[in-house]
Amino acid sequence: MIFKGLLKPFLNQKGDGTTVLFTTLNMVLLAFFIVLNSIAVPDDVKKRTALGSLLGTLGILPGGLSPSKNVGKNSVPPSSEYLARDFNVVEFIRKLEKFSMEKDIADEIILNIGKENILLVLSGNLAFEEGEAKLKPRAVTIIKRMIPILSSITGEVNVAGHTDDGSHASGSYPDDWTLSYARAGNAARQIILSDRVRSKRIAVSGYGSTRPILREKSEVQQKFRDRLEINLMRERYL
Repeated sequence: MIFKGLLKPFLNQKGDGTTVLFTTLNMVLLAFFIVLNSIAVPDDVKKRTALGSLLGTLGILPGGLSPSKNVGKNSVPPSSEYLARDFNVVEFIRKLEKFSMEKDIADEIILNIGKENILLVLSGNLAFEEGEAKLKPRAVTIIKRMIPILSSITGEVNVAGHTDDGSHASGSYPDDWTLSYARAGNAARQIILSDRVRSKRIAVSGYGSTRPILREKSEVQQKFRDRLEINLMRERYL
């Protein structure tokens, strides 16, 4: 799910997989703390040297590029800049990675961190019982762990519910649109109850089955037709 490219070399090693994974995740977390520290250095050349050494070691930059050798060029990926800048994002990634591995739900989660937004997507199977809007405990845990990000980064929080065609049939809701809106409302309520995110920042939407994430009907792809999305727009308000 997260940092898959960084983990791949270690996952091919022999030995206790859990120990290897734990060690690797701690290395990644340590790396970002080093990036955070380098950001505080006022000297731009020294800052790029530190970043270049770290990112080069991790193999993040393509083609062997190094910020220390490309002063004046935008060679640091935007995702690296934002991960380094937002401590709460780094902490959330660490906790989400650990939680998803422990519960074997990594394939049920999508996390996209970009320049303009942070998007968390939970599959319907992870978040809800079939045809119902009440959040499962695991989904509640993930949402609560995202609240520090929502409270520390300004911007509108869009909570959206999506269903597959006919998802409502096995539950008590009259149609897919009503079900999707109820699901989004329950997720938004969890955020509001934290008292850390102002309710006026939160927008709730229910799209029913009108916006399928994928057209195919395979078992793997089907899970994200029925989904919950929490989309934090960085410093953007309506």
